[in-house]
Amino acid sequence: MKGHVFILIVTFILAGCTSDDEQIEAESSLNDAEEELEKLQEENKELHHEAEEHREQNESLHEELQAYKDFINKDVIESLDNTQLQPLAKSQWDYKLVIDGKEMTETKTIETSSSEVEIRFVEEQPLHTVLPHEIHNEGQISSNLTEHIEISPAEYDRQAPAGGNINSIIYRFNNLQKETIHVTVTDELRNRLGMEKNEIKILMEE
Repeated sequence: MKGHVFILIVTFILAGCTSDDEQIEAESSLNDAEEELEKLQEENKELHHEAEEHREQNESLHEELQAYKDFINKDVIESLDNTQLQPLAKSQWDYKLVIDGKEMTETKTIETSSSEVEIRFVEEQPLHTVLPHEIHNEGQISSNLTEHIEISPAEYDRQAPAGGNINSIIYRFNNLQKETIHVTVTDELRNRLGMEKNEIKILMEE
């Protein structure tokens, strides 16, 4: 009988210990969660503070840029005539011819052993300009860029990706068989590219 009573008492004691352990573990988990929450809240406050500082900096920069634009428009632009504004507007637009990843700075014949060729024309303008919009656009090449380019043979894939301040026209040739590619541009585009002649030849090596 005494043995049964002892077993019953031990059982109650173990049950109590288990319950206390679970409580301690629960309280520990709760404390950890509260600490993590406080940490996240503090990080959120810091991020909010940084975002506010960045917003104020952006506003300040925007105001500074606008003041600079006003100064340019009032004190500089108005004092220039159209012949003086045109070179300024053109300087805002950059044109490049890139063949197989290499920018062409002169007119020449190119030889390649690859059966794949990529020809890329790039038109780039600054993200921000102090020139009035209508004057800035006068610096762009006349009409569409594709109208200034002629490529033969015409068995190519053409893409025209646009990326904000950068526009491109890409011509890709695949499986070339000892052909000569002729790249011809208008006088206007040739001048913007800084080339002496209007045509570049791409020859397949024997």
